[in-house]
Amino acid sequence: MRSNKRKWVSGVGVIVFVFGALLLASYGTGITPSSAAPRPSNPGNPFREILDKLDEILAAITGGGGGGEGNHTLRWDRVLSAADRFVVLAAFGNAAVLDKETGLVWEQSPDTTTRSWNVALQHCMDENVGGRKGWRLPSIEELASLVDPNAASAPFLPAGHPFTNVQSAGYWSATTIVANPSGAWNVDLGDGRVTGSGKTNTGLSWCVRGDGPLSVY
Repeated sequence: MRSNKRKWVSGVGVIVFVFGALLLASYGTGITPSSAAPRPSNPGNPFREILDKLDEILAAITGGGGGGEGNHTLRWDRVLSAADRFVVLAAFGNAAVLDKETGLVWEQSPDTTTRSWNVALQHCMDENVGGRKGWRLPSIEELASLVDPNAASAPFLPAGHPFTNVQSAGYWSATTIVANPSGAWNVDLGDGRVTGSGKTNTGLSWCVRGDGPLSVY
């Protein structure tokens, strides 16, 4: 009984020590509350303060789940200006762009050839951008994430984006229309709307690289 108590006390001591070290490290690195994911304000609650501090430490370690150079985990919980959001990747010969809001990597200059849906799928799977394979047609949610519905004019992308050769036309997604399997969803960058089209029709393709809902294929 006494041995178990000693183990319990020892375990608590380790937790307190580790947490104290993390707090000290966080203050020493200049982490500020603005780098953490926001939580509802609840002053005077020590547990909430502990969670907030752990969020700050985690944000510093991971780069905020897609905002840092060392971690591009899909989070989808950020709203950034184009200057902060998009990074043209020198490692890809400036032919690819990282989207920090989603962690996805897009072609900097999507192909301007129109293709049927099946051919568009194959086109992206065959792509070699910046000396790298592993590209695919995006899901409808991924493709629509590039749209700025408040854009002043076509193409409906965020102002200041670094992409070139983007057309004010429909781009295929890899997502089949459940109610009509002979059709697939696309995004018309001429007006920013999500629409559907028969897979035998032709449209543009904008290839993406990164984790995603591959089951749409």
